[in-house]
Amino acid sequence: MDGASGARIPESVRALLDGSGLKSKIGVTVLLVVNDEAAWPRVASLSVGELLVRGDEVLMTLWERSRTTAALRAARAGLLHVVDGGGIVRIGAGFDPIDVETGAGRVTFRGVVEEVELDVVPYAVVTHGISFELTDPDDAIARWEQQLDRLRQVPVR
Repeated sequence: MDGASGARIPESVRALLDGSGLKSKIGVTVLLVVNDEAAWPRVASLSVGELLVRGDEVLMTLWERSRTTAALRAARAGLLHVVDGGGIVRIGAGFDPIDVETGAGRVTFRGVVEEVELDVVPYAVVTHGISFELTDPDDAIARWEQQLDRLRQVPVR
């Protein structure tokens, strides 16, 4: 992984999640990953209508009875994944539920951003969702084959 890290959300992500121009942002998905008490990752797929970035604070509304919400209540920390800048921006934040009504059956969390990382690689560009294009397919595929050969040598449990 090659990337910059810190605690500042990129301006382009702020603009994407600023609550404006929602019609032009339909289809944008942000993944929230939280580990539950058994250390299993729980994932919520969020729309731009469920997230609001203000400065280095993230507000989000989740379904109250979801497993991701239960995990977030317990862990108080989560990782947001946003496609941006040819890579994936990961925003790590500490989250607390707050008493704000955002709709029946929903709960609101406030996140204080602790770490932001842009995950980019020189051989691929993330274009949307969980999709990418290889910039040098022959080189990447050769590397993948080597990596998979090594994985195949790992004993089966």
